[in-house]
Amino acid sequence: MSTNHVIALAEARKLKPPIPLAVNSSQTMVDNMNILLVEDNFADSILIQKELSHAFRGGDYHLQGVRTQSQALALLDEREFDVVLLDLTLPDSSGLETLTRLQMDFPHMPVIVLTGYEDENFALEAVGNGAQDYLIKSKVNGQAIKRALQYALQRKRLELDLREARQQAEKANRAKSEFLTMMSHELRTPLNAISGFTQLMMMNEDKSFSERNMDYLQSVLSASDHLLTLVNDILELAKTDARKFDIKSETVDVDHLLSELQHYILPLARQKDIEVKITGEKDFSIMGDYTRLLQVLLNLASNAVKYNRDHGQIEVKVEKHDHAARITVTDTGYGIPESRHAELFQPFNRLGAENSPVQGTGVGLAICHNLIYEMNGSINFSSAEGKGSSFWIEMPLADTGPSAVANAAPEFPPLVLARQPKILYVEDNVINTNLIRSILENFFKAEVLIAHSVAEGVALAKTQIPDLVISDIHFSEMTGFDLLQQLKSDPRTHAVPAFALTADTTKATLEKIRDAGFQQTFTKPFNIKEMQDAVQAVLANSAIGSINHDFKLM
Repeated sequence: MSTNHVIALAEARKLKPPIPLAVNSSQTMVDNMNILLVEDNFADSILIQKELSHAFRGGDYHLQGVRTQSQALALLDEREFDVVLLDLTLPDSSGLETLTRLQMDFPHMPVIVLTGYEDENFALEAVGNGAQDYLIKSKVNGQAIKRALQYALQRKRLELDLREARQQAEKANRAKSEFLTMMSHELRTPLNAISGFTQLMMMNEDKSFSERNMDYLQSVLSASDHLLTLVNDILELAKTDARKFDIKSETVDVDHLLSELQHYILPLARQKDIEVKITGEKDFSIMGDYTRLLQVLLNLASNAVKYNRDHGQIEVKVEKHDHAARITVTDTGYGIPESRHAELFQPFNRLGAENSPVQGTGVGLAICHNLIYEMNGSINFSSAEGKGSSFWIEMPLADTGPSAVANAAPEFPPLVLARQPKILYVEDNVINTNLIRSILENFFKAEVLIAHSVAEGVALAKTQIPDLVISDIHFSEMTGFDLLQQLKSDPRTHAVPAFALTADTTKATLEKIRDAGFQQTFTKPFNIKEMQDAVQAVLANSAIGSINHDFKLM
C-alpha cells in the first residue's frame, strides 16, 4: 500500500490542509483530497479503498478510516478533511441520527452517505437532512465515487460562497444603516437650531417683522422641513428595504382613517384651490397598521395635490368587496407617460419632476410599496398623460372587533403658576442650549439652569431641585440614561419629571428612552408648540401649577 493511500485506525501522520477548490476544475477538486471514511465493516472498507484507487489512477489523495461515530467526531475535531464518506449503521449510532449528529457538530463538512439499503426514498431523506450525496454499497464503483466526491465538493463550495455572499451583503447593509443613522444624527442637530429659532421668530408677538420678512422666515422653515423630510425618507426607505420596521396587524376603522386623512390634506389642497371629495361606503374596517396606512394614504394624497393642476380635483374613493377593500386616490393632474410607468416605484426616481418647482425626494412611493406588501395588501396605479393618475391600495377586510384610531392631541386649559418655574436643561451643544433657554424663558418665564455634562447636571439637580429636567441622550462621557438613573436613585430628585431631547431616532434608542422612565421624548428638530404643551402639562400637575380659566400664559 502506497504512503498516499493510507487506511488506518491508529495514529496517522498529520494531514495537509485542504487546498482551495475551483468549481470549474474537476481534476483540481479531486486531487490532493483528504477523505474520512466512517465504516465498521472491514470488507466494505476494503471495497471503498479499492474503488478509490481505480478512480484516482495514481492521483494524490489521503484516506483515513474509523469504525465508530465517536472516533469520527474526535478525528474531525483534530484534523481537517475535505469530505466524509459515512455509513449510517455504526456500533454506536444508526440511521439518520448518525448523519444528524455529524451535521450538528460540523455543519460545513460535505458528507456522502454510504448505505446498504436499496431504498431510494431513504437515501433521498438522507440528502434532505444535509448529506451532499449518497452511494449504495452494492452498486458502488470507482467512477460513481469520483463523481459523487466531485459533485459534493462543488455543491458545498457553492453553499459556502452563497453563505459568504450573504454575510457580505448583511455586513454592507449594517454599514449602510450605521452611516444613515450617523448622518441623521449629524443633520438633525443643526436642523434643530434652524427650525427652532425660525419658529421662535415667527411667534414673536411684537410684530417687529414686516410681512416680507415673515415670508423669508416661512421660506427658511419650509426648506428645513423639506430637508428633514429627505432625512426621514432615506432612513425609512433603508428600514423598509431591510424589513427592519414594526408592522402591527389591527382592525382599522376606515371612516376614522379617511377623516384624519381629510384633516391633513385639506389645508394643502386649499393652497392650490383643489377640491377634495371622499366617496363610497366607509362604515367598515380593514386589517393593517393604522399609522402605516395613514402614512401611505397621506403620501398618495399629497402627491395628488403636488402634481395636480391649480383648481383641480382629487377624489378618494372607497370600494368594499367580498374579502378586501380598495381605496383609490385620483387626481386631475398632468399624468405619467406610459413609457415611464415601469419606473414608478423605483427609489429616488422622480420621472423628470426633479426639473420642476415641485419639491420631493422620489422615495415616498417605494416606501408605500414596501409598507403595503408587509401588511398583506397590494398597491397599483393607472395614469394617462395629460389626464391624471389614480393610485389605489387593496387591504383585507377585518372581522368584527374594536378598531384602531389615532389618539387625539390633548388640549390644555390656561395655566397660572404660583412661582417662577425652575427647569434644568442638560446639553453639550451651545446652540441647542440657547434655543431651549429662549423657549422656556419666553413662554414660561422660567429660570433655566444649563449643564453641559451629565455630572454637572446631576450636581445642579440635587442642589437646585428643578421642576423639570430636559436632557440630551449622548454625551462624551456618560449618557442621559446615566443622568436619569442617578436622579431616580436620590430621594431629593427621584420624583422630578424628565424629558429626553435627542437627534438619535433609532428604534433601539427610542425604546430604551421609553423603558428608562423619561416622561416625554422629543426628536430633533422638534415642534415648539408640542414641547410647549408638554411642559405646560408637567407644570400644571406640579406643586407650583394650577388651572385658571381667567388667566392664560403666553
